[in-house]
Amino acid sequence: MAGESTINDTARLGGLAKAGTSGLPSYQGGIPERMMEANLEMYGIATAEHSYNTIRVPGFRGVTVGIAVVTVIITNTTPLMDVGVIGKGGRQIGAGVTRKPLACFQAAVEALAEEGS
Repeated sequence: MAGESTINDTARLGGLAKAGTSGLPSYQGGIPERMMEANLEMYGIATAEHSYNTIRVPGFRGVTVGIAVVTVIITNTTPLMDVGVIGKGGRQIGAGVTRKPLACFQAAVEALAEEGS
């Protein structure tokens, strides 16, 4: 996987803003409708929507801002991440979508609980 994917995703790009990428579905082997479904799912675990960085479809909603770690645990819905697959020569040989592991969010909730006690 390419190393910048997790940074792009947490900066309101990539997997958390799939509906704004008209060319990505065919490149990743998907369909636009699935990209929209995925984006709508991400709104369910976001803490807010950006007021300026919007996506034309669905209805100029703001891209997701922040990930609600407790909501991720409760709903068992982890954020999507767009990834690139790099070959031996350093060139991209593929792309896809994966999810961040639930364990990351479980550890974050535990750390927040310890910090608060």
